Amino acid sequence: MQATPPLMPWPRRLELSGEWLAPARLREGAGADRRLTKAMERLNAMLNASGEGTLDVGFQLARHQPGVPGLGDDEAFRLEIAADGVTVSAHGTWGALHALTTLAQLADATGRLPVGTIEDEPRFSWRGLMLDVVRHFASARALYDILDVMAFYKLNVLHLHLSDDQGFRLPSEAWPKLPSPEHYTHKQLGELVQRAADRGIRVVPELDMPGHVTSWLAAYPQWAPPRQGAEEGGQRPAHRGAEGNSVEAPRDVRTSRRFGPHEAVLNVADDAVYSAIDALLGELAELFPDSYVHMGGDEVNPAWWSQSPEVGAYMALNELDDARALQAHFNERVAAMAAGHGKRLLGWDEVLDGGAPPGMVVQTWRGATARDRALGAGHGCVESSGYYLDLFYPADLHHAWDPGAPLETLLSQEDAMLEDMRFQHVAEGMKWTRQWRAGAKEPVSGESGPRQRAGGSQQGVLGGEACLWTELVDERVLPVRLWSRMPVIAERLWSAAPPRGDPGRRLEASLQRAAAAGLVDVRGTSRRLLLESGVLESQLDAVELLEPVKWYARLLGGQALEARIEGNEMPASRPYDADTPLNRPVDALLPESFAARRFARLLEGGADCLRDECERLLETCEAGGLLPELEAPIGKLAGLLKTVLDALDGGSDRAEAAATVAAAATPSGEYVVAAAPAVRAWLERQ
Repeated sequence: MQATPPLMPWPRRLELSGEWLAPARLREGAGADRRLTKAMERLNAMLNASGEGTLDVGFQLARHQPGVPGLGDDEAFRLEIAADGVTVSAHGTWGALHALTTLAQLADATGRLPVGTIEDEPRFSWRGLMLDVVRHFASARALYDILDVMAFYKLNVLHLHLSDDQGFRLPSEAWPKLPSPEHYTHKQLGELVQRAADRGIRVVPELDMPGHVTSWLAAYPQWAPPRQGAEEGGQRPAHRGAEGNSVEAPRDVRTSRRFGPHEAVLNVADDAVYSAIDALLGELAELFPDSYVHMGGDEVNPAWWSQSPEVGAYMALNELDDARALQAHFNERVAAMAAGHGKRLLGWDEVLDGGAPPGMVVQTWRGATARDRALGAGHGCVESSGYYLDLFYPADLHHAWDPGAPLETLLSQEDAMLEDMRFQHVAEGMKWTRQWRAGAKEPVSGESGPRQRAGGSQQGVLGGEACLWTELVDERVLPVRLWSRMPVIAERLWSAAPPRGDPGRRLEASLQRAAAAGLVDVRGTSRRLLLESGVLESQLDAVELLEPVKWYARLLGGQALEARIEGNEMPASRPYDADTPLNRPVDALLPESFAARRFARLLEGGADCLRDECERLLETCEAGGLLPELEAPIGKLAGLLKTVLDALDGGSDRAEAAATVAAAATPSGEYVVAAAPAVRAWLERQ
């Protein structure tokens, strides 16, 4: 029996005897319902058992749950694996589904199961994935596949970001011009909700408003605020305002393909806009049975409001002093409409700036202090600050970010990143979160939201969501970007006491099990995409020692990155837009190099194996035939390998070696040499 089974998330209690049961097909025993029967079919497909025997699985459930899951449902289970059969005990269906998932993770490559007992339950009730399907569309088939892997890692919320400046992915009968050419049908979303429920997963939709609405206004320009002051070519004919002043009618807004800040906002002074929103919320309620709906509320630019006499008059009538108060007023009206459809609102943490409506759940993303601002204001919180998958961060960083940790701990982790060699090239930009630290409100006893049922050390912390914004992610690269680190976040949200230390080896073992189960092959997909990008098969082992640059460095480009670091307005020009092909090696690379992890382990081992590997890789680096964009980073890798070989021979100059390592950690275009930090640590030990 292996010392550490490939379980991720890690269970609360695990007792394995060391015995193994022969491969067998699992047979439905007593106590199963339709949903569990379907889950058993999926489980047998994942086990791919080579034996001819059968093993009964019996279910002891307090109640079956034929509907959809909800926040706070009991997901605990007990799993007993013995020679005479498997017994699953749970309060309800959701716990039983998690027990079957655990069986799939425990099985070895031949379908054998270990004898033993597992008792488990989640730490947090909200364990989610936010997927942006606007910047790059993900087909319904891709979403169905995502649900299978989510269930494997015991995630229970799929949050779909369905609208933004670049598109609108929701079908609408009330407003038929809204949906983009690529959007989901009612049938697809109905199947998505049903498939999700069959796996114990909730689907939470998001329509982002009142900002991020360029796509809305391109379809219905009358929803934009009329503004004073003509702009060449962008306005309709002027009309007279209430006070006789010249006011431009709503401008014609074109569909946007660019990324970055947009000025478009809804006319929050117009009752017709609220009627449109109410109709959309009604359509959402019919499609998505979950009790929550996300309204966005982030990154609202108030410029158009400030230029609109109509909005100004509305603010005066409602005694609203500024744009923050105006947005808070808008949020309250939307919350009331959502309640009329039986829904509660979520919003990104900007909704706190003017005061969020009572009962609203806040999804926090702007640094560690956002969580405590939400809690201090009496709101439940879904934490995402440490879980942005599109920033190319390594797994250990995500795994260490605990939604229930004391604020001082989280701030210390933010500060430590600035000293981490892996982020030196973007450290100045990462100080961005410090602007929200001043005046951060600590949670006050009695003011916070609902208590977390099991184990959360902060009142009102419902759990967390990983976020994958898709400016640099299309459907081809989605498995590489999403699942290469998502399992460690799933563990952080589920496990009360995950194993200490770097989760890297367990992550790789878990992903290998997911690949063997036919769910997702992260490394295999990455290598295939590298080959399709023009990398030669003989070059793969060397190229896999590279990583994409971190944080927003790729998305912003050099000019915009420098502007953000300096705190200036970001220029519109960026190296990517929604039409940029994502077919280069940098798009195919793992955000965190597994090859670099293995190389780091070689540095810890014997000199002979290390020398052989360095010489082999160096030969590849110097063989030529590289794509032009890879020549500089692979050249730096070659210098790093020579430094290791020199050190093994005892002829390394420390200053020269340090300079070589520092150069390797410095970006070449959009690449860094992932092995540089491990080499520096090894040299310091010599």
